[in-house]
Amino acid sequence: MSHTRVGVRAASPLDFHSVVALRRDIAPPGVDRGTRRAAVDVMTARQTHGMLCLLAHDEDGGLFGSLECSTSEFANTRLATSNALYVTEVAVAASARRSGVASALLRKVDDVATLSGIHSVYLHVEAGNGAARRLYRKAGYEELDATPLHSSFAADLGLYSGAFAGFEHLLCRKRFL
Repeated sequence: MSHTRVGVRAASPLDFHSVVALRRDIAPPGVDRGTRRAAVDVMTARQTHGMLCLLAHDEDGGLFGSLECSTSEFANTRLATSNALYVTEVAVAASARRSGVASALLRKVDDVATLSGIHSVYLHVEAGNGAARRLYRKAGYEELDATPLHSSFAADLGLYSGAFAGFEHLLCRKRFL
């Protein structure tokens, strides 16, 4: 992977099965990702509400990573904001980590934000994931101080229940002016 050029493109519904398979392959032990069909159905429904899924691939089309983002996460939350994008998930195959895949996906999100007039991009990162925290800092994200508003937003997103229970989530933001 280290000598392969990474391309990034928007996913179509035909790609969703591959994205779900990638996410299942990298899920930590004990994390239930549900059935593949249900996960594809969720992605399809989210796409109709403005979700964008980006794919990182090699010249042959092999999938190495994905990133999902949208503006809809802010609806009906106390952090409701306009002109903001939320990165819901970044997934990189274990064999492709530390090779620029996640950085390429984040650069494409920057392009999308700039072209769409987005003022800020938000994401959550697990406090114990040092590699991800370094990646996001290097990409220009700042870790925001924990506030009741930020905790409420994490709860609204379901980050304190299900597969995400027991993890400390830090809210990060990158501003575009």
